[in-house]
Amino acid sequence: MAKEKIGGAELFYELKGDGSETVILLNGIGMTASAWDPVSKGLEKDYRVLLHDFRGQLLSGLPPEEFGMELHAEDLNNLLEHLDITKAHVIGVSYGSEVGMIFACRYPEKVKTLTVVAGVSESDGLLSVVVRSWMLAARRDPELFFWSIVSWAYSPEYLERNREALEARSKAIVNMKGDYFEGFARLCAAFLRLHITEEIKTITCPTYVISADLDIIKPVKFGRIIHEAIAGSRFEIISGSGHAINIEKPELLAQKIRGFIEGF
Repeated sequence: MAKEKIGGAELFYELKGDGSETVILLNGIGMTASAWDPVSKGLEKDYRVLLHDFRGQLLSGLPPEEFGMELHAEDLNNLLEHLDITKAHVIGVSYGSEVGMIFACRYPEKVKTLTVVAGVSESDGLLSVVVRSWMLAARRDPELFFWSIVSWAYSPEYLERNREALEARSKAIVNMKGDYFEGFARLCAAFLRLHITEEIKTITCPTYVISADLDIIKPVKFGRIIHEAIAGSRFEIISGSGHAINIEKPELLAQKIRGFIEGF
């Protein structure tokens, strides 16, 4: 693992596993690279797995200025050049899947396949309001911030099974450094400017779109919009999961990703 100044950003990244091909796993908005561990372990035996925190996320630097999601795609391109990776399978969840779509539009020659997990290409009124509430909570009250995200991120069954663990995490988040919360707020601001439904119609690489049937923040309708916009894409709905599919169903998600990318 390393943290280096790459292009215009200080980025934390990890390159794990072994193989001739590289898989890139892109974080959700409140994640850090380690949140991918259960999925990554299902891929590392046969692939190199690249993970990183976006600028503004926990282990990467917080730039002084506001930024758009397009800048994450530029950062990823700079990271690939730094590591001498010419082409990769790009997989993202939520915010990361949206960065992945932008990357596939801007740098198509570097994307072998694209997997979009619980992503959107545009917002509706509810999604925009929820993200605004997260942004405000991040800047005012860490514990409120945590619970406001948890209430949208997971299925009822997951919340019931993990009550004690979530309580412990809510206490721990109070001790997070202030930059984490400001960085999260800036990620929210970047997301609120996202509208790429027309742009993603230019994506031509093999694309797999995955939604979850219990996702209430980015429900199945958004997956269908992406699927319809990207010609030839595959669309699947995962049963019994909320929005954070990589947390609730990591083994299944790794299996689905592997099954898709092994064909190319």
